[in-house]
Amino acid sequence: HLTVKNRFEMNDYYTNSVVQEANALMKSQSELKKMYISTKEEQIKSVKKKIKSTKSRVTTLTKIKHSFIKEKPSFNKTSREQQKGNFFVVEFKKKTDIYYHAYQFEHHYLDAQIKALKNRLGRLEFRLDRLQKQLKTLKNSEKSVVFGGKKLFKGQHNLHHYRNNHKLWVEDWEQSRPLME
Repeated sequence: HLTVKNRFEMNDYYTNSVVQEANALMKSQSELKKMYISTKEEQIKSVKKKIKSTKSRVTTLTKIKHSFIKEKPSFNKTSREQQKGNFFVVEFKKKTDIYYHAYQFEHHYLDAQIKALKNRLGRLEFRLDRLQKQLKTLKNSEKSVVFGGKKLFKGQHNLHHYRNNHKLWVEDWEQSRPLME
């Protein structure tokens, strides 16, 4: 309170107002940070669950593919892919695909599915890595509040007309901040 009062030469009323607003913003940032961290942790948990299910699906399809390579097709009892007579059937919720030859099933369905699942797995692992980095940044970052506008504050280094003339930026900065007298 006294530091702000002496530095900016303001009376007690405005100084208390500024200090209260700063404290409220810092408390708000602290609460938001906790909320953001819990949200990121939930997102990480969800992505890990998706990775696990995708890996198990890739394993299942790979085992079926290897059984075709050995020329003795075998399927899980719970798998949506089954052999019925001489046909290979893939049952979905609203439709059923029928493949008439082992070659057609292996190359048109299995290879495409395995490739798509591996691509999905790569995207999920990339997303997991990105979310973990964001969580680490959230946990390690300091709270910050800028009075006078974050856009203008960052503009001192980014905007061309401020980059070469810092005094112009300082003038604009002082004008943008609310005067407390």
